[in-house]
Amino acid sequence: MQAYNNVNYFYGADRKGQGFMINKRLNIIAGISGLVFIAADLIYHVFVWFLMRFKWISYSLAFRLADSNGLFFALMLFLTLILSVTSLAALVSNLIMFTQADFFLRLALTTLGFFLPFIHSEDFGSFLIEAVFIGLFLLYLYKNNYRKQDTTEFENYKQM
Repeated sequence: MQAYNNVNYFYGADRKGQGFMINKRLNIIAGISGLVFIAADLIYHVFVWFLMRFKWISYSLAFRLADSNGLFFALMLFLTLILSVTSLAALVSNLIMFTQADFFLRLALTTLGFFLPFIHSEDFGSFLIEAVFIGLFLLYLYKNNYRKQDTTEFENYKQM
């Protein structure tokens, strides 16, 4: 019985779902960092488009001018690190808390968030993947706002 109580205490079942709250916060942090990554990338591409459209310069020159001092590259590298670390931590947390609702939604969100910086390209596929990530994150937020906190996730283990 003591081992059962230690497991419940570790996962937060005896502390009114604090393990769930940590998992929820990690998923939200991963989603927000993904949105910031997507927004920074979008701003960069809009700036390059602006240079090409109104300054009448070539595509490659516009990309070089947009990041002439390397500030954008450093920012995207930092955002990639933050997004990858938070998504990986949320993924591990989701795998531990697999008994909660929307396991596959949380798993898809954090897996896509982890690989989002690494599958980037200049075509429609990258835009589609970013749109799917935003859609999954908004769906996750919508479902979490209208669901009561589940503190009975370990009720099945009490019967063992």
